[in-house]
Amino acid sequence: DLSNVIADPNFGPVLSTQQITYTVTYFNQGVISVYFNVGFYMAGAAHPNSYSVVLTYDLYEDKQIQLADLFISGADYLQALSDYCVTTLTNEGRLEFPGGAQPSGENYKNWNLTPDSVRITFDPYQVGPYAMGPQVVDIPFSVLTPIFHNYGALARVLNSYQNP
Repeated sequence: DLSNVIADPNFGPVLSTQQITYTVTYFNQGVISVYFNVGFYMAGAAHPNSYSVVLTYDLYEDKQIQLADLFISGADYLQALSDYCVTTLTNEGRLEFPGGAQPSGENYKNWNLTPDSVRITFDPYQVGPYAMGPQVVDIPFSVLTPIFHNYGALARVLNSYQNP
């Protein structure tokens, strides 16, 4: 929250800023998935930075969908997501900080649905330096089908995907 930052006269006319943009990555069958990019610059910093905020919501059930809600109980979904992301990022030369793609809830908190995938967004510094920016990996539904559960909001999404 930049509202508490006082303009420091040592930085002259350069002030701290914040900008929030959003992209709707999926909106169908009563499910909406929104990606928010929060960009900011703190006066005196070497460069601006950004981070992600995501929301996937079931409008029919009036509740937020959690990543774990997509998978059958007991499935090691974080390992499956990590395996796919590590392979993709490595093959594309985009994995410089491997710890940021290891199977932990914190590493996979920025996810969205798209019409045919689960999109994972890694913030700057998570899997690569700031200069690389955020890194995005789309994991096709077909890769995750063995561990997806098939009821509720996800069933509606998958049905829409399979029967466009």
